[in-house]
Amino acid sequence: MATSDPLDNLLGEVSELERFLHAFLARLDPEQLSPKEDLTPYVKKFGLRLPPVLKGALITWESSGESHRTEARDAAQTLVFTRPGHSDAVGLVVKCVTVKKWTVCLECGWIWCRIVVTRRF
Repeated sequence: MATSDPLDNLLGEVSELERFLHAFLARLDPEQLSPKEDLTPYVKKFGLRLPPVLKGALITWESSGESHRTEARDAAQTLVFTRPGHSDAVGLVVKCVTVKKWTVCLECGWIWCRIVVTRRF
């Protein structure tokens, strides 16, 4: 989706990353993985294509995810990838703007607020 528009390029790459992560993470079997195990061989094994933004990046198994939750406890920024129809994505739209061709909403769920960016890809 490369265009001359930096916003299109940025959000297009984020969309590609989101699709990859949903496909990749869903196929991982926690019972067969070790903490800090290199997961890049699984990309090919699962028949997936690594997004260009991840080329050369080390992808390792983090097990329960507790380490990043602890590190991010006081952080103000969190990026959440949700898909329409997911039970955790249901919320109340508080503010909504359009930037170029993109719709950006501040959505408030039960506990967390998240930014939702929409456009057909």
